Formats: sequence, C-alpha cells, structure tokens
Amino acid sequence: RQEYRFCRALLALIPELRISTDFLRARVIAVQADFAARTGRHADAAQMITRALYHFEQAVEADAADLPAWNGLGLALIARARAVQKSGEPERASELVPRALIAFETALKRNALWLPALINKSSALTLMGEFFLAGGRTAEAENSFSAALRCAESALENAPAHATALRALVASLLRLCALQRDVHGPEVALNTLEKYSATALSAAAVSRARLFCLQGALQAESGDSIAALASFQRVCSDLKDSVTEHAGDFAARYLLARSSIEQVMLLRLLGREEEAEQMLEQAITAVEPVLWAYADDPEAQCLSALANGLRNELAAGDSAALLWDQLRYGEPHALASANYILARLETIDSLLRAGEIGQAQAGLEELELVAADCLRNSNRDMACRRAQGAFWLLKAECSLVTAEYTACRLALEMAEQTVQQMLEHHPFSQALNRLALRIAVVSLQAGNRQEKDTGAILSTFAGIMEHLTTVSPENSLARAEALLAIAECIGEREPEKALSSLEQALDSLAGCARWPGIALQVNWLSGRIWYRIALTAIARADYPRADEACVTALQLYNQCLEAEFGGHSLQNDKVLALSAYSDLLRLQSKFADAEEFARGALELAEALPESTAEFINSRALAHGALADCAVATARFDEAIDSLKKIDGAYKKALKKWPGHLQILENQLTLLLKTARLLISLGKSSTAEQLLKRAETVLGKLTAAGVTGADMALFSAQLSQYQAELLMARKKDHPDIRTRLDAAIATLRQAIDKQPLPRLQIQLANALQAGAWQQPGADKDAVLADLRQAVEHYNAITERYPADLYAQYNTGLALAKLGFLQVETGDLEDAMFTFQDALTAYEAALQTMPGRSDLKQKKGDILLAAALLHISVGQREEAADSLTVAARAFEEALAAMPGNTHALYNRGIALLRLGDLQIGLDRKGQAIWSLRTSIECFDAVLANEPDQPAVLKNRAESSHALGDLQFSFSQYQDAADHFKEAVSTYDKVLDLSAGDFQSKARKARSLYRLGVVLDLLHEQAAAIRALGKAANLCNRLLREEQGTTAALQTHTDALRELARIYRTQEQHAEAEQAYQQAIRFLDFQLDNEGEAVELKLLIKGRTQSSLAEMKKEMSLLREASEIYRQSIETLNDAIAESPDFVPAYFEMGLAFAARAHLQKEIGDSETAMSDYGRAVSAFEEVISREAEHTGALFNKGTVLADLGRLQLELGLHNEAKFSLKSAYDQITHVLHVDQSEVAFHNARSEIKQLIARLDEMATN
Repeated sequence: RQEYRFCRALLALIPELRISTDFLRARVIAVQADFAARTGRHADAAQMITRALYHFEQAVEADAADLPAWNGLGLALIARARAVQKSGEPERASELVPRALIAFETALKRNALWLPALINKSSALTLMGEFFLAGGRTAEAENSFSAALRCAESALENAPAHATALRALVASLLRLCALQRDVHGPEVALNTLEKYSATALSAAAVSRARLFCLQGALQAESGDSIAALASFQRVCSDLKDSVTEHAGDFAARYLLARSSIEQVMLLRLLGREEEAEQMLEQAITAVEPVLWAYADDPEAQCLSALANGLRNELAAGDSAALLWDQLRYGEPHALASANYILARLETIDSLLRAGEIGQAQAGLEELELVAADCLRNSNRDMACRRAQGAFWLLKAECSLVTAEYTACRLALEMAEQTVQQMLEHHPFSQALNRLALRIAVVSLQAGNRQEKDTGAILSTFAGIMEHLTTVSPENSLARAEALLAIAECIGEREPEKALSSLEQALDSLAGCARWPGIALQVNWLSGRIWYRIALTAIARADYPRADEACVTALQLYNQCLEAEFGGHSLQNDKVLALSAYSDLLRLQSKFADAEEFARGALELAEALPESTAEFINSRALAHGALADCAVATARFDEAIDSLKKIDGAYKKALKKWPGHLQILENQLTLLLKTARLLISLGKSSTAEQLLKRAETVLGKLTAAGVTGADMALFSAQLSQYQAELLMARKKDHPDIRTRLDAAIATLRQAIDKQPLPRLQIQLANALQAGAWQQPGADKDAVLADLRQAVEHYNAITERYPADLYAQYNTGLALAKLGFLQVETGDLEDAMFTFQDALTAYEAALQTMPGRSDLKQKKGDILLAAALLHISVGQREEAADSLTVAARAFEEALAAMPGNTHALYNRGIALLRLGDLQIGLDRKGQAIWSLRTSIECFDAVLANEPDQPAVLKNRAESSHALGDLQFSFSQYQDAADHFKEAVSTYDKVLDLSAGDFQSKARKARSLYRLGVVLDLLHEQAAAIRALGKAANLCNRLLREEQGTTAALQTHTDALRELARIYRTQEQHAEAEQAYQQAIRFLDFQLDNEGEAVELKLLIKGRTQSSLAEMKKEMSLLREASEIYRQSIETLNDAIAESPDFVPAYFEMGLAFAARAHLQKEIGDSETAMSDYGRAVSAFEEVISREAEHTGALFNKGTVLADLGRLQLELGLHNEAKFSLKSAYDQITHVLHVDQSEVAFHNARSEIKQLIARLDEMATN
C-alpha cells in the first residue's frame, strides 16, 4: 500500500527485537532490504540481501526440514536477482533464479501442497520467463510463464480464494498474454485470457483491473474498439470503490487514471467527441492525486503528461517533452524513455511532413543521445528496441528528403536490423510489423532509381502483411500505405497488379468507417490512393476512370483542408492532383478547363514553402501543366516562359541539395523536353545548349549509380534529340545515324529487361525519327525501321486500345511509311498504308473526338492519299479525298482557331481540289475552292508574312483562279489574279532569290497575264508582260536552271508575242520573235540535255506558227518550205521517242496546214498526199489514245477537206468515201464529248456536203 511513514516507524523498532535464530535474522534483514529497494537505496538493499542470504543458508544448513527457511532462501535469491538486474548485469541475475527455484522445490518435496512454496515458485518462474524474454528466448519465456500459471493454479486448487495465489496467477497470466500477443497475435492472447478469466475474477480489484486493462488493449489492437471501451469502463467501475476505501493505493489510482485516458482516446477514435470531453475531465481528476502522491514515479509522470496533452490538444511529442523535463534526473526508466522517444518521433515526423526539415533534423540530433542511452540501459527491453528502430527509420526518411543517400541506407540498415531481431522472437507483434512495413516502404522509395524484381517486392510486403492479423485503425492505415507504395513501384510494369493493390488499399480503408475519429487521416490517404489510380488510368488511356479518380481525390483533399488538417503536405498532394487533372483535361482537348486547373495548382504550389524538394517539384509540375496547355494551343512563347521558370526552380533546389536524385531526374526530363520543343521551333542554338546541359546531368545520375528504365529512356532521348538537332541543321550529317542507332540499341536492351510501354513508344519514335529526313539512306532499312515502329505502337494499342499517344504515333509512322513507299514506286502498297494510317487516326478520334491535332493529322493523310490518287490518274477518288481532307482541317480549326498547320494544309487541299474540279468540269465548285484556298493562305501570312512555301502556294492559287476566270471570259478578273500571282512570286524571290521554280512559275503567270491583257486590248502592257516572261525563261534556261516548263513558257511567250505583232501587222517583229524562239531551241538542242523530244516538238510547233504567218503574208512558197522544216523537226521528235503522242498530233496539224497551202498554190496532187499523211498522223495518235478528241476531230475535218478537194477535182466516188469517213469520225467524237459546238457544226456541214454529192449523182 506504499504507506512508507508507517514502514519507517515499524522498522525503527527492529533494534528492540530479540532475534534468536538465523531464520528470524534473515527475515528482518530481507524486510529492510525490500524497503531500501522500494525507496531507491539500491546499494544498501544489495548489501542487506547478501546478509539475508547468508543467514537463510545457515538456517537450512542447520535444519534441512525447515520449510520457511527454504522458502525465505528462495525469496532472498529472487530479491538478489532483481537487485543485480538493476545494476546492469542481467546474465548474472538470471543465474540466481534457478537457485531460487531449487529452494522452493526442496520445500515442495517435503510438502507438495505447501502454499507459500507453490506461490513463490510461480513468482520465480514468472521472473525466469522475464529473463528469458529479455534475452530473446521467447519459447523458453512462454514455457516459464505457462509453468508459473500452472503453479498458481495448483495453489488455488488447494486454497481457491487465496489472495496471494490469485495475485501470482494474474501476474503470470498478464505476462503470458503479453508475450502471446507479440509471438502469436492478439487473438491467441485473448483466448488465453478468456480461458482463465473465471478464476481471475476472484482476484482483488486491482488484479482484476490489470486483466481488464490488458483485455482492453488486446481488443483495441484487434480493432474491436467497442469491446475495448467496455473493458476499460469495467476497470473504472471496479476501481472506484477500491480507490475510495484505500485512498493511498497507488496501483488502483494508476489503473483508474490509465483506463480513463484509454477511454478518452477510444471515444475520440469512435467519433464520440462529447463523451470523450466528459471522460477527459474524469481522467484528469483521476491523474492529479496519483501525480501529487507519487511525483517521483515515472509511470505517474507518463500519465500526467499524456493527460495534459489530451486536455491541451498538444501533439504527443509536445506532451512527451513535458514528461522528459521531469525524467532528466535520476536513473532512466526504460518504459518512460521509450515512450518519450516514440512520442518525440511523432512530432518530428509531423515536422518532416510539413516541410520543416531544419527543425526535424535538429529534433533527431537531440533525440539520438536519448535513444542511445535508452538502449544502453535496457538493451533487451522490447519497448526500447522498438523506439530505437523507429528512430533509425525516421532518420532514414529525413536523410532521403535531404538527398543524403548514404546516411539513408545506413539508417535503414540499422532500423531493419533492430526490428528484424525483435521480430524473430515476436513475429506477431502488430506494432513491430507495422514498423517493419514502414521500413519496407521507405526502402522501396530510397531504391526506386534502381532496377527491381516485382515478384520480390510483392513477396516482401506480403510476408510482413501476413502478420498484421488484426483489423485495427493502425493496421488498416499501415496496410493501405504499403499497398499504395507497392502500386507506385510496380505501376508501370504491372498496371493490373498495381490497380489491384490500390483497390485492396481502398478496401483496407473502407473498414475504418467504424472509427470516425481517424476520418480525416483516412480521407487524406484515400485521396492519395485515388490520385495514383488516376495516374494509372491516364497511362492506360482509361479517361473516364481517370476523371472519376481525379475528382474523388480532390474532393477528399478539400474535406481535409476545410477541417484545417494535413498542412503543407496535404496542400502539396492537392497540387499534384490538380496538375494531373489538368493533364487529363488537356488530353481530352478541354484546353480552357485544363489551363484553369493548372493555374489553380500553381497558385496553391506558390503558397508552399521552398523547404523541401518535394514542394519545389510540385511547383514545377504546376508550371509544366501550364506549359503543356500553352504548347497544345500553339502559344509557344508562353510555354517556353513556363519551362524557364521550372528550370530556375530546379537550379535553386540543386544549390540547396546538390545531389538530389529526384530533382536531377526532373531537371533532365525538363531539359530534354524543352530542347525537343526548341528544335521543332527552329531554335537550334538554344536547343544545343540545353542538350549539353542534359548530357552533364545524365552523367551525374550515372555516377550516382542510378539505373533502370528511366536511365535507359533518358540516354535514348538524349541521343535521339541530338540526332534530330543535326537533322535540323544538316540532313546528311554522318552522326545522325550513329546517334539514332545508339538510342535504338539502348532502348532494345532496356525492353529486353522490362517491356514497358514508354520504352516501346520511345523505341518506335527513334525508329521513325530519321526515316524521312536522311537523303541517301538505305530505303529497305528505313522501311524495315518504320514497320518495326508500327509493330511497337500496335503492341501498345493492343494492350491499351484507347492509348491516344500510341494511336497518334501509329498514324504518324504509317504516314511516313506510305510516303517512302511512294518514293520507291510502291504505289499500291502506299495506298493501303495511307488507309491504315487513316484508320489509326480515326480510332484516336473515337477516343478523343475534340482533339484538333488528330483532325489535322487525318486531313494530312487524306491529302497525301489524294496526291497519290492524282499521280495514278484517279481523279474522282482524289477529289473525294481532298473534300474530306479540307473538312477535317476545317474541324481542326474549329477546335483550335490558331492551328496554322491545319490552316495551311486546308489551303493546299482546296488548291489541289480546285485543280481537279477544273479537270472534271466542275468549274463553279473550283472557283469556290480556289478562292477559299487563297483566304487560308492569306490568314497564315497575316501572322507569318515571310513564309516562302505559303507565298508560293498562294501565288499558285491566284494563277489557277486566273486560268479559270479566263475560261469564263472574265478577262479583267483573270488579269487581276495573274498580277497577284506575279507580285506574290516577287515576294518569294525577295526572300529566296535562288528559287528557280518560283522564277519559272512567275514567268508562266507573266505569260498568261500577257495573253489576257491582249484580249483586254492592252497590247502594250501585254507585250511588256510577254517580253518579261520570255527574258526570265531565257535566263533560267541559259543558266541551266530552267525546266521543261520554263522552256514551254519561253516558246509560248514568244509565239504569243509574235501573234500580237501579227495582229498589228508588225510582221518583222513577229518573225523576229518566232526566229528568236527557234534559235533558242536550236541552242538547247545543240547542248543536248534532257527532254530532247519536247524541245523538238516546241520547235516544230513554232515553225508551223511562222509558216502560218508567211501564208498570211501570201509568201506561199516560203510558208511551204517552213512547213517542210516543221514536219522534219517533228519527225526527229518521233524518232527520238516513237510513242510521243504530241509530236504525231502536231505533225497531223502541220501536214493539214501544208495541204491547205498546196491547194491554194494549185498543187492538188501534193495537197491530197499531205491530207492523207495528216490522217495517218492523227491515226497514230488515236492508236495510242483512243479517246483523244483533238485527234479524232482533226482527222474528221482533214477527211472532210480531202473530200472537198476530191469533189472539186471531180473524183466523186473518192469524195463520197472521204466525206462519209469524215462524218463517221465526227459522230464518234460526239460520243466521246457532246459539249463542243464545233463538233456539231462540223458534222452538219459534212452532212450537207454528202447530201449535195448524192444530189449531184442523182442529177
């Protein structure tokens, strides 16, 4: 009862006692020693016990049958063992207990039912079990506690209500159940407790209270908070009377106070706040007298500090600090020290999570000495070793945050070693297993930059979680945290298993609904799990699931923040969720919403302190989300500005933590991403600087021992982007292939180890990167690379059918493959490949209907397919493809009005469509197409006026529109468009003076302008335009820079110039123009070169025009001679190319014209011969092109002319045959084309001639 004043008074009477035997003297000394030990005079107690032992030994030596002497000897040995244990010699202490047991057993041999010996043997066995337990010998400890329990049971069989026997039973039962809890799990301990509960209920109130306290603790650990609350309530009800009757009973007051505090915590856990507040007042009332009466007792001080913490809502570490101020003096108390360490670690952990790294480090440094002292003074005490394990774990976490990786690994080794040693003997200790699970989580995080074996990871965690047998709040949270860590680690390699882990984590937390007091903690962890589900769903292209997960995570975070829970760490997690949601919305082309969430993330991130790398990284992620939105909407300057801010943040972080691997990795990702963007924007110098920095950062990571898929990806991206930079500068640079091959080899090696989707996508990207940019590359090898790229993309889409990136790049690779097949002449396969590319983009559009870039790519493929259709003469198919392509570009522009690429390509599609519509005689539609194409090009030029390619196509559209309006006799409009074309080509040439193609096209527009100006009666202006056209082509051709088109334009311009001179009867000038053209063609033919047959054709045509002028001048002989020269020239063209149809056609015209001339001269025989040769020439054309309307018609008219001549010569039969042949020929022409009025007129005239001939025959 600890009434020490009465004890002192009674002990003061000892000198007056008469002590006649060794046994009595030993008893007196033992009582004095016990009092000395109780009052802290351990040295005095040790001396007294030694004296007592001597007298007990003398007593049993004098009388071996003296049972009390043997019993006293055993008790003295136990007292001596406890004293030696306190002096720090547990091994020597444990050697004394067997001697005590021998003493008790000697007494029992003489009287097997003697109660004192049975009870004290039970106590000795209990003490022996404690020594075994301290030495880690749990099996022996359990056997000892069980034997002690049996001894107590034997005593109670003889004396059922014996109080001391009941106390011994309760003591051994408490220790056995505590051991079973840690070795076999709390359920086994509860079963044992239930087995002896009926007997134990006969014990005194305090003993019963101890049992119910243990029962409550076990029930709480098993997750049965309601039953635990009932157990602690029973303690309070049982002890109220005892405390009232025995006001000085420390044990009763202590247990009452402790059970009251336990009820407060359980009520809060269950969300019963009002009841908790009422119970808190009772707890404080119960604690105050305990602390007042026993101020020096460590357990009393622990209770007081805990009660103060609950009342003042202090953190556990703060209340522990109050306690430690009281425990700094005197001999350290193991349990109090351990509790202090654990409580302080809780506070330090809160500081670490809040980003207060400096304070957390200072707290750990202060605590390190305490932890060492605690273990040194009680190195086998489980509470102390658990505290030490927790200390090393938190030290590892702090080192990980500050990038002190060596210190982190060492601390983890210490923590794991400490905990594993304890788990060997206490495998089912829930607290230890939770600690082991946390160590495994941190080890996983610390090693997440090295290659890992997924199976080993899952096995490790499964082995630990097997021992978390109870469904308690602590276990549920620990299990969910571990499952989240597993998902984060294996998410990319095993997404299905990762999702399964995340679902299990949510299931684990679902059971926490019974404990409303941890609702906010559960919500926070649930939010983190939903965030990870969102990331996994985005990677799997499961956007509806990702949307649901992001929204859920944000709702859970908001609930916590509204309750002012979680602090900076929770705000940081919300930043991550907002950034992820922004990415998801961007992928769905919801750009405005995506940017809104990105700005929200950035605003929240900027409110975070820059105290941890994690907070800085979150701010960078928010900036990155904004940059991605800017890139998606073609606001590249804004994107680059955001990326610069991220770079600045990383530089600042690396000054503080130079070797921080996560920051280095993120910086490397940023540098590579920014460099790629700059390359695409043509800013190669800045991109080169960034790639050099990236190479340096990659070297640092390699030197730090970072391995795995990320490093393979970084290395491959660096090589690929270096190659792309070289391509942008010089397409045939020899290092391009070397760097691409290096990237491909790195990725293939990494994929062999881990076939991750992002590695496969990057490999496919690398395979197609150089396929279109390298002149002179081995086409077969390039085709093989592109086919492999498509295979890799298809592997991703087979696994994730809605993977937008894979679908997009499949289309891109197929498009390149199709273009290459066109280049190699494999047109049929190219058409199928373009169709496959179109299918890939259609699939992507089904996933994301609103994506502007996908609609743009669809238009690109349709445009390419249309050009292929045009190349093989499939004009209808081409027109259909161009119509759909133009519509796709229009839809892309509706989704993103600033999409310059879509705007430009829509102009191209409409330009080509307009050309086709003209050929298909859909001229009304062609006018709209060409005018709209000009609008598209003008819109592009409004923002980027110095784009030569756009200007050239704009000029081409103007020229085509001019030709079309010319065909409608809208000569003024035609002239305006030809002038626009000329002025636009001038702008091109200002930007690129050596663009020979634009010079040739400008000449063609000048030629067409001259023709129209002549029709507008602006002959002077027409002559100037035609002269400029001829001179421009002359320069091009003489510099050997012109094409056959330039040659044609040159001759056409001179012939048109000559025609104008002829209309003005300026024959000398006209002849000069013709002769200039012929001389230039002779010059060209003398120099050989390409297209000889074409040059001969143009020369023959020009000679025919000159002969025609000579005929008009009545210089018939000269005309005839020039026709002969023309025919010879055309014969040379045919000899050069026997199937050259235009030459046969021109020859037919030349023979017909010379026949007319011979007829005028009067040489009818030669005329009939020339008519016949003209017919033969046209038949050569028809044999090669059966529906050549020009040849068919001219053959008919020549036959008609021959018939007329024969009629004039009286050759009626021959005339009739010729005229009927002419009629049949013209009729055939009308079957081919009924639209030409000339065909109908010619047939009517021939019909009249035939009728006239028949009439003559009749007459």
